[in-house]
Amino acid sequence: MAVALPSTEQINAAAERLLKVAAANGVLPTPVDRLLGAANLRQGDDEVFDEETLARAPRAIREKIRGLGLLKKVRAALGRNERLVYLNPAVENAGRRNFIALHEVGHDILEWQRELVYVDDDMTLSWSTRTRFEREANQAAAELLFQRDLFTSIASDYRISIATVIEMAQMFGGSIQASLRRYVETHQRAVAGVVCEISPVSTEPLAFRRNEAMCSREWMQEFESPAQWPARLDVKLFSFLEVARRAGRVGMPLAGEFQWPTLRSEQKKLRFEIFSNSYRLLVLMWVPRREFLKTKTTMSTT
Repeated sequence: MAVALPSTEQINAAAERLLKVAAANGVLPTPVDRLLGAANLRQGDDEVFDEETLARAPRAIREKIRGLGLLKKVRAALGRNERLVYLNPAVENAGRRNFIALHEVGHDILEWQRELVYVDDDMTLSWSTRTRFEREANQAAAELLFQRDLFTSIASDYRISIATVIEMAQMFGGSIQASLRRYVETHQRAVAGVVCEISPVSTEPLAFRRNEAMCSREWMQEFESPAQWPARLDVKLFSFLEVARRAGRVGMPLAGEFQWPTLRSEQKKLRFEIFSNSYRLLVLMWVPRREFLKTKTTMSTT
């Protein structure tokens, strides 16, 4: 479950205004270029990320990038005066690029974020960042990309599965990881997710480093938040990791069940699926029950 920011209502209102101005509501995949245009922004020249051509960048951006020594780490930058968003061409995943672009839009449409230049790297773009402005820009990006409640409304018609998450990512133009986060945090059932490094940090016992964790409000009523789990998850306690290494090889979600204690110290059966998007392991967990009249999604092996 996401921790609500004090500015959540203002962020949601700003996102709703821009979606309306851009006539983007209900348009799928979410038209990122149209949202940029509605915010009076356009994409700048990718060459700003090349050391040889950085000199042609606006002075404020040039000085901030060089001053922080971030050129190789920068993923995006916003120049408010120039009305330009710069995206590093090294970020090739289309869903990731969409989110990063809308993160910069978020900086711009939140009126209290008055800085003229923002330079973002993997740390500021991370959902776990503790910097207030970056958290707010991330939230604005999510509200824009997933069109407020539309993602949740459509996802509710499908059975709980990684296949559903992947289909929703394709539908809205988001990354699978961002879609997993949105799916879990807005679900009406007891659902949780964790994102781990694809390579184990040890083999005896088998263990993986956890990068991110999220859960629904309903999960919190029954179980401890996975955000409280250790940063290093080993198979002795987290038995679902037994299939993790195989998930990275098969290209399809692997499913299973495991027992997990509730807040009342009772053991409860949980269902899980693990999927590798080639650089992260994505784990979806939920309390199983029959889902009547829900659409079942499948993944093609081709």
